[in-house]
Amino acid sequence: MTRSLNRLTAALLVAFLIMAASVVYWSVFASGDLLRRSQNPRNIEFEQTLRRGAIYDRTGQVLAQTIDAGQSGSGKVLARRDYPQPDALSAIGYYSLAQGGILVHGGIEEAFDSTLRGDDQLDAGQRALNDLLHHPQIGSDVRLTLDLPLQSAIVAALKLYNGAVIVVDVPSGAVRAMFSVPSFNPATLDQTFAQLLKDPSAPLVNRVIQGTYQPGSALETVVLSALLTDKVPLDSAVVATDTPLQFDDLMLPCNLNGASPTLQNAYAMDCPQPFALAAFEHRANVQQAIEAFGLLRPPALAHFKTQTGVPPSPLYALADDKVLLGRQGAGQGSLTVTPLQMAIVAATVANHGNAVSLHMADATRPPGSTSWQPLNVAADQPAVTSQSVATLLRTAMRAAVTNGTAHAADRDGLTIYGHASFALSGPKNNAISWFIGFVDLPNGNSIATAVVLENTRDPPAAALIGGAALQASVGIK
Repeated sequence: MTRSLNRLTAALLVAFLIMAASVVYWSVFASGDLLRRSQNPRNIEFEQTLRRGAIYDRTGQVLAQTIDAGQSGSGKVLARRDYPQPDALSAIGYYSLAQGGILVHGGIEEAFDSTLRGDDQLDAGQRALNDLLHHPQIGSDVRLTLDLPLQSAIVAALKLYNGAVIVVDVPSGAVRAMFSVPSFNPATLDQTFAQLLKDPSAPLVNRVIQGTYQPGSALETVVLSALLTDKVPLDSAVVATDTPLQFDDLMLPCNLNGASPTLQNAYAMDCPQPFALAAFEHRANVQQAIEAFGLLRPPALAHFKTQTGVPPSPLYALADDKVLLGRQGAGQGSLTVTPLQMAIVAATVANHGNAVSLHMADATRPPGSTSWQPLNVAADQPAVTSQSVATLLRTAMRAAVTNGTAHAADRDGLTIYGHASFALSGPKNNAISWFIGFVDLPNGNSIATAVVLENTRDPPAAALIGGAALQASVGIK
């Protein structure tokens, strides 16, 4: 009997020690992990009362705000995120408590999460005081360089297309517009989030900074810069311009419409043959141009996590394989790019060959303040190509608008420079259409844009939208 009691006592003691060790572990060593879990009820309750800062466009229009959403059982005022301007969602991203967890994804909501939450305004003592007094945490407001009327004009221009558009100021790098289609309804995000995640059209993806596509003939601007750097004249004759470029699984045609077979006309009419050949005959300069224009690294957009495709093998590593080199030069190889990267290409040409550092927020406003505090904006503008080459690129891009496939971008009263093209993208070789371009302003600055349209082989359609975006950006009706 005594032996049985001793065994029972020992077993109870071991169980107690295990429980004590577990309590110590979870309350001391793993407490941080528990608190950081988005499904933690304490975090959910905290988030429900968090007064997240508002987001404004450049003129003071509210793009996102926190509004009252009733009271909790304990009498605390609950908060809900409200997005009164759906046209701005691509740039704003979203914040939600859908599916019982904390969701902050994409756009300004993610890039400036700490500021909007107010984490950057509090030290440990202030946090403890807020907890003790049950004061809700209040975040700072963020002001964007975004222009809401321009966003709405782009939405109207895109109509039924899936794709993306971005518009930037040059040389400041301020993003004036960013829109991705398809999108979602923020009013029903909590209820539809699970379905949106499974939607094959990927409405939660911001295609401007996350969508990777084959550049196709959109790469011609970069390849042309390499040829011009190698002193190849724009009016030089090119061989077999009208001959379709044939690879095993695709055929890329060209029609000069009676124009002479020059390098400039090949560029204007979106003819791939000379540019595929350039990757073989001028591979060092083409590789250097691809790197210099930033197509092998995530592009810089202040505070944002951007991405690009997996960098392809350098052209000099492809030996003398004309097929592989030709595919790369024609933009149909393993190189993929985002619309953000292509907008930077256009902005670089507009900026006379100098790079442009992009940003979409220019000021914050702490809780209780009436004054905006300017954000530091990167001003570095290293040379990507020479000013003389950039001037020749301008000549070629203007010709593409006046007499080429980008003609639909032309607008009375504006001198628009651009290039319209198409690519076969993805494992199914789905057709996409590109436009990159810019317009100069009377004050000496410029506005640049990039447009990509999915599932359409219609470069003039992309040029039409790009022209409309540039026209709206300078206020001409």
